[in-house]
Amino acid sequence: MGNTSSGAGASANASPLEKSELNGAPVTVDDLRVLALLNYGHFTSMQVSDGAVRGLDLHMQRIEEATQRLFGSALDIAAVRAHMRHILDGERGQFSLRLNVFSRQLQRERMDEPASPEVLITLGPARTAHVMPLRVKAFRHQRTSYRDSHAGSTGAATYL
Repeated sequence: MGNTSSGAGASANASPLEKSELNGAPVTVDDLRVLALLNYGHFTSMQVSDGAVRGLDLHMQRIEEATQRLFGSALDIAAVRAHMRHILDGERGQFSLRLNVFSRQLQRERMDEPASPEVLITLGPARTAHVMPLRVKAFRHQRTSYRDSHAGSTGAATYL
């Protein structure tokens, strides 16, 4: 999962610009187990330019509403902003920031019960836009592989 922090203890293959934190603290593999196995939550991605994010209030409103819908719990937006400031501390320049909301308390057998949301933030190099415009084509949906179960957007990637 890349670097949990800059400096000592950093993963050998992570660049200094790749950081991940869970609730404002370094993330461990065990922290991510539920996210990987349950694959339930939501995210938003944003471009950061010298500490500023265009439309930050809209990102925060969207994740606040989605958290209430998915987890039946409120998301502490002040804490989310503090976590964002923490991961950006001392960093200047252009970055991509991805904010995942999930819950390690969520139980597959009790999805309708409220669960405390947690925030995984990943900071990396800024993404660049495609130079050429994309073309869009409609497809009738069908499962891409009848034999294979998949996670996330595996089916969508088939058509890219």
